[in-house]
Amino acid sequence: MLRLGRDFDECADTVAATLVSRGRLSDRVLRCIVVAAAGDERKVLPLIELAHEDDRDVIVAGEYEESQRVRDLAETFLIDQPEKFWVSQATWLMARRGYTLIAVSAHLANTLADRWNGSATFAGPKGEFTIEKAEGRWTLLGIPGTMMPDGLTTDFDDERSFLDAVSGYLLTIA
Repeated sequence: MLRLGRDFDECADTVAATLVSRGRLSDRVLRCIVVAAAGDERKVLPLIELAHEDDRDVIVAGEYEESQRVRDLAETFLIDQPEKFWVSQATWLMARRGYTLIAVSAHLANTLADRWNGSATFAGPKGEFTIEKAEGRWTLLGIPGTMMPDGLTTDFDDERSFLDAVSGYLLTIA
């Protein structure tokens, strides 16, 4: 509701009711409608109708500008710039474990092979934790009060291996 309030001001409640009442749409499509409407309440209903015809058109309207993807709204409004795409896969996985991205930052890496680094904080059933990526190395700063398994006390070079380890860790503390 925060995003609706920011974008639509006094029309936020009306827009929320419209989004809810017009049939089942995925959360991603709903986020894309909000972004594509750009604060114009009159655009919401046509975008909903377009989504019912082909939701890919609404995803393009919300995530792309001039044929280039500039946002990843699959799980959150927070991945709102290409430099934050570094955390997209982690955000998707964490959502499946009940954790929501609540903060993300990005900064330019020192190597061309690894363009963006950053920090991402997630909140969920057992508390908050942070993932950091620096120069191709992935690190988990664990949930306070939980024991970090030995395999997660070191950095990872491979994102997939790191995410598999974090996913397993979250399942053991859940």
